[in-house]
Amino acid sequence: MSTPPQKPAHLPADAFWEDDVWNSGPKDAAGRRVGTWTSWRSSGEVECVEEWGDGTQRLEYRRFHPDGSESQRGAKDLSKDVWTGLMRWTRLDGTLPEDQYWDPDLGEAVRVIEREFDDDGYVMTERMFDAQGRPVGRDGEPLPPRPANVPAEAFYDQDEQGWVLQRSALVTGDLRGERRLWDRNGVLGERSLHEPAGTPREEDTYRSGKLWMSKRWADNGDMVQSFYYGDTDPPAVRSATLYRNEQKDRTETFFDAQGQKLYSVRMEEVGPHHERRYYNERLVFEGISSDDPKQPPTKVEYYDMSGALLVSYASSGGGEGVWTLHDATGAAELTLATDGEHDLNEYDHWDCFLPSFASYEVETTQDDPSSVREAFHQAYEEEVTAAALNRLESSPELVAALGPGSWARVETAFGDGKELPLYVKGVLADDPAIAEYSLERIWPEIEHQNSVYPATYRVATALATMLPLQAARPAVERRVLDFLVAVLQLAYITEARKPYEAWMTAMRPSLGRFVALASGEDETLAHAGAFLMAHAGRGQRAVIEWFARQLQHGATPADRGRAAMGLGMTASKEASRAAFAAAFAAESDPMVRFLLAVLLGSRAKQPAPEWIAAIEPYAIDASPIEDSFAQLAPFFEGDVAAVARANLPDEVLARHMDALIEVMREQDPLSQVDTLETLFSVLFPDGEPERLSEVQRRALRACADVVDACPNFVNHSEVFHEFDLPYDSFELRQLADREDRPARVKKVTKKAAKKSGAKKTAKSGAKKAAKKAGAKRTGAKKAAKKSGAKKAAKKPGAKKTGKKAAKKTGAKKAAKKTGATKAAKTSGARKTRKKAVKKTGAKKSTKKSGAK
Repeated sequence: MSTPPQKPAHLPADAFWEDDVWNSGPKDAAGRRVGTWTSWRSSGEVECVEEWGDGTQRLEYRRFHPDGSESQRGAKDLSKDVWTGLMRWTRLDGTLPEDQYWDPDLGEAVRVIEREFDDDGYVMTERMFDAQGRPVGRDGEPLPPRPANVPAEAFYDQDEQGWVLQRSALVTGDLRGERRLWDRNGVLGERSLHEPAGTPREEDTYRSGKLWMSKRWADNGDMVQSFYYGDTDPPAVRSATLYRNEQKDRTETFFDAQGQKLYSVRMEEVGPHHERRYYNERLVFEGISSDDPKQPPTKVEYYDMSGALLVSYASSGGGEGVWTLHDATGAAELTLATDGEHDLNEYDHWDCFLPSFASYEVETTQDDPSSVREAFHQAYEEEVTAAALNRLESSPELVAALGPGSWARVETAFGDGKELPLYVKGVLADDPAIAEYSLERIWPEIEHQNSVYPATYRVATALATMLPLQAARPAVERRVLDFLVAVLQLAYITEARKPYEAWMTAMRPSLGRFVALASGEDETLAHAGAFLMAHAGRGQRAVIEWFARQLQHGATPADRGRAAMGLGMTASKEASRAAFAAAFAAESDPMVRFLLAVLLGSRAKQPAPEWIAAIEPYAIDASPIEDSFAQLAPFFEGDVAAVARANLPDEVLARHMDALIEVMREQDPLSQVDTLETLFSVLFPDGEPERLSEVQRRALRACADVVDACPNFVNHSEVFHEFDLPYDSFELRQLADREDRPARVKKVTKKAAKKSGAKKTAKSGAKKAAKKAGAKRTGAKKAAKKSGAKKAAKKPGAKKTGKKAAKKTGAKKAAKKTGATKAAKTSGARKTRKKAVKKTGAKKSTKKSGAK
């Protein structure tokens, strides 16, 4: 106990020093506090007044700032030893003694906290106010309007970005009873049930207000996690997974939309390195291995639906062994040697012939034994094919084409390219099985989510070098041609200029063959030849003349369209413009006129009215010419309407904004990227305007719906941020509804600097189709279907996490004294509310992360 200071003269004679304050009040015969108790600070101001009654039922207290104003008040049910009713904290300016009981995580503008406790001591709601008495959030910012369907007891939680209705323990944060979470617009996002307190029993997650996932816990710890069809009313279970034995035993059952069971699969971890798999309750696999990966497994067997042995494994020692596929009689049908025993042991992957547990879907129709038999045959065939590939000799010409440098230093999508020369050799094999096997292994290494790598150019250059030698082998030649065309269709293939030009140099010896193919009767080969000729023949007189003749005399609109695109890629800007102008004047087909207008516009400072007239009718609905455009492959693959929009001036596009808004509502998320760029470039070139037109308001509301439908989508957020618009559905709707000038000053966007009468070209994948066509910007980023994937792959860190770090507990000082002072010290600090202890019952299986 601290040494008591000088007692102020106005304090009662019986006042005693305890817990750093003077105390005075009566006690009953049992020594309990009763009646009124008062505490004074050492300087003599009243710190706290407590009303204890008879000392057994109810305590009410009030604490005060040094100026005499109230700092806290609340009540406690003494019979239950819990806080109840309203508890209120008030903070003044400056540094004062009562600040030690104030939650330090609150924003500077917060001056009052109110919490409502139920009869059992759980916090039902909380409210914060600023110095003027206006409701604010924990950060001190004004609260969003409360949606009509959100109960008055629900409070706004910035961490959740929504409204929360729950009961939680003040100090531990344990939840009790039902908890619900709505977003700022009042759309239900989560519902959970906790009974008894801190124990999850039910959890529901909603998407766009529809039930998406639920969890249900049993008393013994078992949990069922269900996913639902998104288009049924009432919600119908799509799949349900039962987790038992601390999730070591998982059974997933699939249902159709009518609730009928389709099939079930089960994975059981019997013990360390001991696993069983079941299909429709039938054992289909058992594997038992050792803790030591160098020791052979004890048992590895697969079974058919009757229980008969289907596949077995026998170790040969030294990490090698033999797989055996058994026929219906149990005899060996096929055998497959392996030297990967140690890896299979180390990663417990003896179920390698079974589908991964995360791969099952409603659409899966093949049972596990059938999948095992198919996988075994495939592995056997691949082994035979790989052996045949390794036996092939490399010709001197191929060795020269592969080059002297080490392929181990060539970057691929997944590492180095040391295996690629083997597969390039396989592409040139006479055996179609070897060629297919090789192509299947080349492609994932040279292309990933439409990204390209040094290996992409190295492989294409080697095969282009070998192409002239394949004239006497039609099947091989066609295979190489198809491969080269496929690589040239990748959206970013021309951006790495040096390796691209080296590849084109390797292609030029084949120009004569390309011309012959383009003039031949085989339509597919003719199109491929023209496309390859357009890439490799830039500046080549014979090639330019061939395309010019086709543009004038092509028998079909598609012939003339491909010729126009080829001419745009090979001839100079001046020469091609003159040819396009002459062809446009003579052309009657609307698709070819559209294409020529696009190409002419890319070669002029301002589009002519007649060019705009040829393009504008298809800015929203391109269906009248889409079938004709499809015949331009491989020169063009994309969204024709996006091409039209990318090649119209903003003042023309402004006439179509409402129609474009409706188009955006129906598009897939990646296609919406181009549309958002167009909308923002026309309507919000400098970010938030000071005055909003009605069409701008409609666009903002539609964009808010897009954000709600696909939250935290990197490709969308990049467009919003580039135009300095909030990537937040609530803020977008607030902006759409505001009347006054924006509260925050907007900086001039990059768009204003870049724009010169046309929308942006650099980021939309549209410029790929434009480059191939010789156009300025076509908007045809393959309907945004590929370039968006690349962005997502390259910038995973840009994705919002959606959750802030948990708040500090704020329980600043331990309570020393009994009564209200102790209560104040405990109740003034807020513990982080646990979010329904959602994840304690089951770590998600690999497929449950939201992709489903």
